[in-house]
Parts: sequence; structure tokens; C-alpha cells
Amino acid sequence: MATKTVTTAKWRADRRELLEALSHVASIVPAKSPKPILQNVMLTAMENQLQLAATDLDVSISYNMDRVEVHRPGTVVVYAHKLLNIIQELTAQHVDFEVVESMLRVDADKSTFRVVMDDTSEFPTLPEFPAKDEFQVPKDVFATMIKRTEFAAAREQARYSFNGILFHFAKSKLDLVATDGKRLAWARAKVSNRKKIDVNVIVPAKGFSLLSKVVRDDDEKIGLSVTDNQILARTKRAKVSCRLIEGQFPSYEEVVPKDCDKAFTFSTDELLSKLRQSHIMTDQESRAVRFTFEPNLLRFSSQAVNVGESKIEMVIDYGGEEFEVAFNPEYLIEPLKILGEETIVLKLKDQDTPGILEVGDAYVYIVMPIKTM
Repeated sequence: MATKTVTTAKWRADRRELLEALSHVASIVPAKSPKPILQNVMLTAMENQLQLAATDLDVSISYNMDRVEVHRPGTVVVYAHKLLNIIQELTAQHVDFEVVESMLRVDADKSTFRVVMDDTSEFPTLPEFPAKDEFQVPKDVFATMIKRTEFAAAREQARYSFNGILFHFAKSKLDLVATDGKRLAWARAKVSNRKKIDVNVIVPAKGFSLLSKVVRDDDEKIGLSVTDNQILARTKRAKVSCRLIEGQFPSYEEVVPKDCDKAFTFSTDELLSKLRQSHIMTDQESRAVRFTFEPNLLRFSSQAVNVGESKIEMVIDYGGEEFEVAFNPEYLIEPLKILGEETIVLKLKDQDTPGILEVGDAYVYIVMPIKTM
């Protein structure tokens, strides 16, 4: 591949730190693209710091690492996943990089690679971070909220506004909401809002997911800024920008059933275990697990013609009349396995009304029931 790049860059990097940084950056690089330049990562060596950058035009990231020795500064653009494959397979503590005869030479112990470079001038310019408009949210709170919502976002391009996470920040209330039309995850928190920010935008789920992964232990706050078509986030090492999704998001507060008169408190681990057991005896055609509530007892049952059946029991605190409801177990397993809470509250009304999982005032998860014969 011909290249117009003119650089004499040379640096040494800590392999473990480089692998972590490159794994984050390469996660948004498309395996295939009508614009081949987007399959690359840009590496800029400067002042004993290495910056890695990538974009798919919807989500962009720049990530700085400090454990480098820069002998000659410069910028190179190379195929992201090939470079990641190389670093993954090396075992040396350090990796040496040098531009030699218009190729990026990679050396570690007795292994040498010569990697084709692309034209740095063709690499897209990443959005600038407007620091003057920045507001901050606590790192731990925000990362947890992303983790509790991003899995519920839709993956279908046809419902584009559902492919994102609603970010709503007004007064001292921060809401993150995601839905695919069959379930809805809503994380909420009280956050200081001294700048009186009022933001209501839809952010690509993959962008917020990436942000939650690059947060480090020494990050106390995440800096955020919203423009007309972007949301930008900053940690000590990384900057992530996301093109906002246009469209109308559901009125999530109105979706929550108001008349669920049956509330059950479960051990999260025990409920998760029972659901996983029941899930074994489901398939693509028969995805339902039936919940049968009886005095002091909950029965889980599942059945698939070509698989078999299961009947699992759990002692509960319940003294009401017998009733049944069925759910897709995957839609309950997903939130339960990431919540990190000892107990969870399940609220129900009847077999036709959505069920609600709750964690105090911090989390609401709504799931549609399945109608069974």
C-alpha cells in the first residue's frame, strides 16, 4: 500500500499497558468498512507519551499512555487489528517501534514485524473537547449506570433511536435509560449540578460502553460536554466522543406500571441460579420460563419439544392466591448478573402486565411477559 507518511518516529512501550490501551481503542474499529482508513489506529509519539486514536465516525477515542520512552517523535497510521494481534502474541516486557523505510518496524525479544503504514493525512480529525462547557459526574456512579443500562439497548438498525442510551441530566437528577421495545433499563442518581446543566440526548450504546471500560481507579470524575451533535467525555487518560442519535425516545417514566401490587424480595444469586437452571430447557422456539406463585413457594418450569423440561422450586415469603406469569429468562438473567446487589425486588401484577425489577431508588428494569398456552 502506498503511503505519503514522512516520519522517523521511534519509541519503546510497556507491552501490558500498550495491550490494554490498544484493546480499548481497537474495539470501535470496524473489521470492514467502505472507508479503509477507518480500519486503522493512529499512534502519535510525543514527549514521553504515546497517544492512540481511532474512530468509526460515530464513536471516536484517543487514549494516552505514559509508560513509553520516545526517542524520536512522530505519527503513524497502521491497521488496528493486525497491530493488536501482534501485541497480544508477544511476551516481552517492552516493545520497540521504529519507522524504517516507510514501514513500522515492531521488535520484541527475537520477534520482528514490519507493518505497512497508511497516509496520516487521510485519517479523520477527531472532535475537539470544549473544556469551557465541561461538567463533571462521579466516575463510580456513572460507570455503574452505564453497565446497568447499555445491555438493554436495541441492536436493530431499523429502530435507530433505540440503539442508544438516553442521557437526561437536569437539576440534580441524572437518568440513563435504554430499551429495545421488550425491556427497559433505567438507572438514576442524584448528582451535583452547579452549572445548572439541562441535557436530554441519545448516545450510541457502544460509545458509553467504551467509556465505562476506559475508566481507571484513579479517575474520580468524568468530564462531559455536549454540543449540537456530539457528546464528549474525558478521563485522565482517554477522550471519547459520540455522535448523538437523532430520533424520539419513549417517555420512560410513563412506561413503568403503577399498579403492581405483589412485591417479592429475592437473593439475587439464588434467583439468578434458578433462572439459569430453567433456561437450560428452552430453545429458540420455546423461550419462556413459567413462574407459578403459591403460598410460600415459587415454581419455575420450562419445556421445549426437542430439548426436554425442567421443574425447579424456591421457598418464598408469599401468602396470597396462586398465579402465573412467564418471561424470557435471558431478559432477567442479563440484569441480575451485572447488578452487583445482594437482594433484588420483583414487582408483579398479573400475567399480562410487565414485571419490574428494582434496586431501591437507583434502578428500575421493566420486562414484558410472554403469553403461553
